[in-house]
Amino acid sequence: MFCFHGFLKSQNIYFNNNYVVNNNIQGRSIVKKDTTYTTLSVSEDSAGKVCLVFCKFDLSANLLKIKYYNDFVNFYFPGYSGCLQQVWDDGYIVSGAKEDTNGYVSAFLLKVDKDFNFEFIKEFKDTNLTHYAEFQQCKVTKDNNFIMAGAIGSTVLHNNDVLFVKTDSLGNQLFRKTYNLGAIDYARSIIETPDKGYLLGGYSWDYYSASYSGDGRIIKLDSAGNFEWGRQFGGQNVDGAAVVALASDSNYIVATAYAHFTMPMVASDLKIQVVKIDKSDGSTIWDKQYDTIREVCYPQMVKVLNDGNIVVVGNEYYWNGIKYYLTSWILKLKPNGDSIYFRRYHKYDDQYTQENITWDFCIAEDKSIVSCGWTSKQNEYDKLWLAKMDSLGCLQPGCDPTAGIEEPHYIKPGQLQIFPNPATTQTTISYPTAEKGIILQLYNMLGQLIYEEKLPKGSMQTTIDTREYKKGLYKVVVGERSASLMLNN
Repeated sequence: MFCFHGFLKSQNIYFNNNYVVNNNIQGRSIVKKDTTYTTLSVSEDSAGKVCLVFCKFDLSANLLKIKYYNDFVNFYFPGYSGCLQQVWDDGYIVSGAKEDTNGYVSAFLLKVDKDFNFEFIKEFKDTNLTHYAEFQQCKVTKDNNFIMAGAIGSTVLHNNDVLFVKTDSLGNQLFRKTYNLGAIDYARSIIETPDKGYLLGGYSWDYYSASYSGDGRIIKLDSAGNFEWGRQFGGQNVDGAAVVALASDSNYIVATAYAHFTMPMVASDLKIQVVKIDKSDGSTIWDKQYDTIREVCYPQMVKVLNDGNIVVVGNEYYWNGIKYYLTSWILKLKPNGDSIYFRRYHKYDDQYTQENITWDFCIAEDKSIVSCGWTSKQNEYDKLWLAKMDSLGCLQPGCDPTAGIEEPHYIKPGQLQIFPNPATTQTTISYPTAEKGIILQLYNMLGQLIYEEKLPKGSMQTTIDTREYKKGLYKVVVGERSASLMLNN
């Protein structure tokens, strides 16, 4: 017999809710405090101006309070995941970008009290006369100051720089730094490091490279914002942006997306990539990719839990043979990077008309996960979306598939076989037996559809005449699978 003394915590509240509060509304960030959740969204005011929307919910996701921030003149755009933070007095800070009537964009830091009443706003303008600056994320430091990271314009064509600003608790600038990584650069994520420095995660996209290559980037800074070292992640294709978190042992976790194929100026096939790096020099401790079967996965936020486990949330473009549509996913890892679970989740499951987009999440005391984002359906407004999952990533006990959760198989499906490859006059494409009619499509490097064929049920192979197509690299898509084809005509 076992006798337990005390209280046991378990989760008994689940939700998967949409909210229409004012025409289109898109959730960007979420924080939890005691018995409430607070979200920050972007919407439109009564005059059609883009504005900020604060919402407060109870633990059952009932809407308790809503408040707009605008001036009825300018457009206010929040940053992305983590652009809302709670501070020591239970108030909040928000980072983002403000566009004035001349089209000039400046970064801003907004402070409101616990009831969302205005306290101050500070603007940080570009000094290079490009009239563009933005913050994408903000944090509160251990000394109760504020740090913000984003991007700033450059006088060089197709070249933005990373922007990093630290202020005191009243929003007064302590220092401001920019970093030129040689391309279109921005910071998406920022953390304070145990050595009183900072780590920025972001992106650098080279417009002038032959493949338009883009890579996730990180920059390690000292306490004054001076550059110490940096790293990039990815290969020759257009990879995803990097977001960062502090590991339980004070090293760093980087979540990004690795492109195994890119169609220039169109899209990449991206796998989730999570890397643990050494805090002293950025060297790799472990580096793992997670095959999610479908094609385009973007991590949006990564956090490390108190037990050292890692949670990553993001979005996924899924190609169903006809079009792409958007769904969300959650990935939970052990401290060594081994997968605990990967699940897709959604509010709407009509693949032809819906989008389910997650930007941010928070962790409750019972280790459940509450995500924030937005959903849309054809001919409907965008809606604020909150979903609460238990610690196993389930929207209902046992992950009932009718609840909008999809548990993928980790066995990679059969790959396309193309032969000969490279080809000259014709090529044969083999694929797993079609359980229903699917579509084969051939795209050139400009992303243009140049050939399409409906494959009959039960078929496993087809042949394409390639004599009329130019020499070069092409993408073959059959249902959910894709592969590259080289023509040597």
